[in-house]
Amino acid sequence: MKKIIITLSLLFLLSACNVQNEYSVELNPGKDVISLGEDFIDGGCFLYLNEAKYTMEVSLDNLEIDEVGQYEITYSKSIDEYSYQCIRNVKVIDDVSPVVILNPGIDTIALDSEHTDAGITAVDNYSTDLDVVTTSDLDVSQLGSYTITYTVTDEFDNETTIIRYITVIASS
Repeated sequence: MKKIIITLSLLFLLSACNVQNEYSVELNPGKDVISLGEDFIDGGCFLYLNEAKYTMEVSLDNLEIDEVGQYEITYSKSIDEYSYQCIRNVKVIDDVSPVVILNPGIDTIALDSEHTDAGITAVDNYSTDLDVVTTSDLDVSQLGSYTITYTVTDEFDNETTIIRYITVIASS
């Protein structure tokens, strides 16, 4: 009888040591692409282990909401001698077009006079190097209304266009 009890005890211990932990991790829904400077609301991550549900804790968060780029948030949970991880990738993008303002200038000129373009002022929420393309159909030798078009593009191809209207009139 003693041998049977010892054998059963050993079988129980061996089977207990060979238990496989069945697990899965699940990212909660969240916004994983955010605009530059936008607040990030972390959806978190759950660990499902042997029919139990655990909230995982953030163990690494290098997210910089004021810097365009790809970032990683790592969630971890340790139970007994096992550690579990879940990763969320967050992309910060610049989707804001530059702000462009016409500089004050003289936009009505006499026929055959010289026009001095006052230009524009352009600023962007992120880029410091803006591409400015100016096109014009102005003909100071002909009466009429003309345009100068300014197109400003930042490094992420966000674009703003603004138009200055010039009128050429007969001199008095």
